[in-house]
Amino acid sequence: GLALYQSGAAADAVAALQRATDLSPDRAVWFTDLGNALVEEQRFDESLECYDRSLTLAPADLIATSNRALALRGLRRHQEAAAACEAALAVCGDHLDSLSNLGIIYKELRNFEAARAAFDRALAIAPDHATVRVNLAVLLMEMGRTEEAAEIAERLVAERPELVEPWNVLHYCWFERGEFERAEACTREAMRRDP
Repeated sequence: GLALYQSGAAADAVAALQRATDLSPDRAVWFTDLGNALVEEQRFDESLECYDRSLTLAPADLIATSNRALALRGLRRHQEAAAACEAALAVCGDHLDSLSNLGIIYKELRNFEAARAAFDRALAIAPDHATVRVNLAVLLMEMGRTEEAAEIAERLVAERPELVEPWNVLHYCWFERGEFERAEACTREAMRRDP
């Protein structure tokens, strides 16, 4: 199941991991693994059940606590998702995934200051983390701060040109400025890297 999940075959992983949990229903981590595969398949109700089962077996499990937020976010239960991130951070205050997810959730709740604070905390731990930097740039775009968003994306493109997301951020920034040729060039570069 884990091999299938890691290779991108989440649907096949679900079947194998479900069988594993049926055979050993006392393994908390296996329910977490099954929950992760179900999130990939956007089967959020089922994934939430798995995380809850895992936490029944191992109440302090950081990954189940943190990833529970993904299922809740998928169910559009954003306040509960934020609470799940906060619960994970109570277990481990510098858990990067929880901070990043918390920032995304707050952004979706339009609580931009709380989102910025979560991303800033994450970047204090891992200043070069590309995903968090992209998420911060997207937040800044939504706040109308396209100059700052473009600066972050330009640095990322210079450092990690293979990443697609910074090219998309730059497209948006140039488009908003009316620089359509530059915007198109960024979109073409993103598509070249990930058709």
